[in-house]
Parts: sequence; C-alpha cells; structure tokens
Amino acid sequence: MIYDLAGYFIHKINFVNPIKGSIEEKVWQLNQVDPGVYFANITAWNGSESETVILKVAVIH
Repeated sequence: MIYDLAGYFIHKINFVNPIKGSIEEKVWQLNQVDPGVYFANITAWNGSESETVILKVAVIH
C-alpha cells in the first residue's frame, strides 16, 4: 500500500503467487502521481509468520 505524508491511501500494488525465496519487483506508474514524499507499507508472509516494513519513497519528476 502507498500512502502520502498525510496518511491518505494512494495506490495498492499486489503480488500474485510469488515464488518462495525469490525477489519480486513491481513497477509503480508515476504519470498520475504528484511529486512528493510517500510511504510504502510492505508486508511479506510465509503462511504462518509475517513481517512489515515501511519505506519512505520520494517522487521527483
């Protein structure tokens, strides 16, 4: 999930059927996104445990 600085939801990126142990990449199309700072809330799970990180993302056009 992507949120702006005020905490408003901006975008959701789904990973469908990820392969265990693999590195997954997704592209966030920024042509409809204003420049600024956003937060990416990323959760990974293995079926019994999950881990969440929040990353700060800067968008500059």
